[in-house]
Amino acid sequence: MTKKFSLLLVLCTLLLTLVACTSKVTVTFDTAGGSQIASVQIDAGGKIQLPANPTKEGYTFVGWFVEGEPFDGSQKIDNNITLVAHWKKTNPKTLTVVFMVDGQKYDEKTCLEEELLTDLPKNPSKENSRFVGWFVDDNTQFDFTKTPLTEDLIVNAHFDVTSRVIVYAVALADDFVEFNNNRATKTEKNTEFADLTQSYVVGDDNPWKVEPHMSFRLEDIATGHSESTIVDEWEYTIRVYHYNGSDYELLETTTDLVDKIDPKLCTIDFAEKAVGETFKIEVVPTGLTEKQLTNVQNYTMVFENFVVVDGYNVYEAKELAYVEYRTINDKDCDTAWDAFKDANGFDKDYHPANVILHTNIEITASDVPSIFFYTQDEINSFGDSVKNKENAVGSMKDWYDLYMRDLGENENFALLGNYYTLSTEHLREVVVDTDNEETPTGDVNLISHATLIKIRGAATATSKMANLHIIGNAPRTDNEVKSGGQILVKVEGSNFTAYNNITICSFITYMPNRTDCQFLIEKCKGYENFNSLIYNWGSANLIIKDSEFIGAGGPVVIQDHVRDGDYDKDSDVNGFPAKAKVINSKLESYVTGEEGWFTLVGASALVPLVKNLNVAFVANGRSFLKNSASGATFMNLIFVNKSGSTEGLTNEKIKASFQFDELPAFDYGAFDGSDPVLKNMLAEQYKTNHAFQTTGGGMGYVGLDDRGESTIKAPNNQMEYLLKLFQGDYLCIYAQNGMSFGLQLFNAGETYEI
Repeated sequence: MTKKFSLLLVLCTLLLTLVACTSKVTVTFDTAGGSQIASVQIDAGGKIQLPANPTKEGYTFVGWFVEGEPFDGSQKIDNNITLVAHWKKTNPKTLTVVFMVDGQKYDEKTCLEEELLTDLPKNPSKENSRFVGWFVDDNTQFDFTKTPLTEDLIVNAHFDVTSRVIVYAVALADDFVEFNNNRATKTEKNTEFADLTQSYVVGDDNPWKVEPHMSFRLEDIATGHSESTIVDEWEYTIRVYHYNGSDYELLETTTDLVDKIDPKLCTIDFAEKAVGETFKIEVVPTGLTEKQLTNVQNYTMVFENFVVVDGYNVYEAKELAYVEYRTINDKDCDTAWDAFKDANGFDKDYHPANVILHTNIEITASDVPSIFFYTQDEINSFGDSVKNKENAVGSMKDWYDLYMRDLGENENFALLGNYYTLSTEHLREVVVDTDNEETPTGDVNLISHATLIKIRGAATATSKMANLHIIGNAPRTDNEVKSGGQILVKVEGSNFTAYNNITICSFITYMPNRTDCQFLIEKCKGYENFNSLIYNWGSANLIIKDSEFIGAGGPVVIQDHVRDGDYDKDSDVNGFPAKAKVINSKLESYVTGEEGWFTLVGASALVPLVKNLNVAFVANGRSFLKNSASGATFMNLIFVNKSGSTEGLTNEKIKASFQFDELPAFDYGAFDGSDPVLKNMLAEQYKTNHAFQTTGGGMGYVGLDDRGESTIKAPNNQMEYLLKLFQGDYLCIYAQNGMSFGLQLFNAGETYEI
């Protein structure tokens, strides 16, 4: 019996399995008035081969939907389902909806036949009442979110008179509070702007939003009981005052300083004539009770001492598209930006002189054209040359500039931050070497050439970036993938000023790009970059003034002597040497030589050679090294001057100049020939070794003494230079036939506290 029962159990199990494997589900087609399609049965868990599209006179078939979601046949079907056909009119009429309030026309909107009207007017307000909705008759509310229009429509506003919405509190707008907080003194000084006196600026080219922070309550009229409620919109009284030089003067309703005030949207659109003028505003919500009106100042938002400039007001990341304007074809980026502007309703022929932030902005990949990021198909097209394809998809393309601004003769452009934050921290790094659009090869650890903002133009043009807190996507870290982070701003050809910015975590923050025009960095702070905080690519007029830059993965400043064409490396005249002057600024990059940047550029082996030179300085009571409690040895590597023919460090002959305040310049090749002793020493006396210069006026070079041993010798045997070599706060090491390194000089025995 046991064997028979077991056999029966096996047969039953097999039968159930066969039944389960061959169970069917039914797919029904609801054509919504179109040509009929018969139901079909398929195996459960299978996919359906969709039939030919149905037809319907006067309509175009859109597709099949299941419970409001599109269905394309790729989904597995486990249960009986009904596919519903969606249609759109082939030649839809334009329908009109008239919105009425108490028998008066309130607004009018148009919509295509059989589509949803999404552009609804702002809800109307009425004293001692609460807006309920739009009704086609006394009892029927029209649901614009679900009901397509089939004919012209008149709807009336209905109000609940048993309760009313009352204003509970009025406070400064959240973004204005943020502005004041950002401009205040901070305990953590790295987050405090250097200049806390800058005025708020407003553009005149589009409306400025001034809606206060509002709190509302829903009050029962009979009992007086109230509870907190949310109101989507309100109406306001807005008063604008113009500063006349001694006091604020209330403007008339019609004025040539203001184009329009919108009490419902709570915006002010300043006129062109207001540019350069200072104003104050008062914003009061309507509908205040009699008691509230006796203390109306408690329900009034006041914001003053703001200045109108020529420009565009930005409230979301996509609007930064108005930074973009390139006059020459550039990897099809210009075409992509034009399409992006069209898709988002931006005027592609409008290029404002100033782009002004009015809130914190974070840029994501969806806020710029997709051309800047690799798609799966693009990565696949490179074959096996990309080692990490999964990581490469969605990464930024190298040698691409997200925003480009080309400037003509005497043209100006500025990105003005109003002390707000601009963040790109969630943009992907460069991980594929496109190498000027050649087939990518190599690994994910690359030196990035991708730039957030590039400005180029005529020598008479000026550009500026001011009052911004900027967060990049490349913090100082040993993770070398961050070497693919972005360069914040690169400028070539035009004058540029960075003023009162705080920047963190860029691959490079500021990059003067082979321009003879002034590149001024004033009252700026920068911290924790992967590469350098400043990269001078062959520019001769870099000025760093009243600023603080601390914490790069390599030197604070890298300067390249850039060559063009048939450059003779032994020549003294060709190329574009870099030149920087530092005025009243703090530059620090304490490094051990084991950071990711040193590995990336092949400089790790150079570090012990440089550190070995410290012996002679210690013997004279000074040192350019500090030991920490952990035993690590740090040096404050302020600058590296090198050749621009490679991204790594080289031993090619260069010119470069770096000067602190009015102290003697560290001038490789005697940039302007002002110090013949230095020029002669660098040209003749240290060809087989290294030379030194300090801001104390000292100079010397490594040479052989009478016994053939290495020692530091005086240039031209002028001992006064050697005696001063161990004085001053900064040291430059001129490496044999090539680079130079700027280091801070300490008293021997000083320790570094991490």
